[in-house]
Amino acid sequence: MDIRTLESKLQEQPVFSTAQLAIYYPDQKLSSLRQNLYNWQRRSYIVQLKRGLYALFKAKMDPAM
Repeated sequence: MDIRTLESKLQEQPVFSTAQLAIYYPDQKLSSLRQNLYNWQRRSYIVQLKRGLYALFKAKMDPAM
C-alpha cells in the first residue's frame, strides 16, 4: 500500500478512518496500516484529525463544514 493508491481509492472522500483502510486493504494487518499512517503523517501526506480519523493533506477543505 502506498499513498498514491490510497489517493486513487479516496478520490472524492478526503476524510477517512482506519476502519475504512481495513476494508480497502483486507490482506494487510492493522499494525502495518497504522505504521503506514504514522509514516505518512511524518511526511505530511495526511493529517490526523482525531484518533482513527485522517484527512489527505492535499484535500481542499470546505470552510462551510
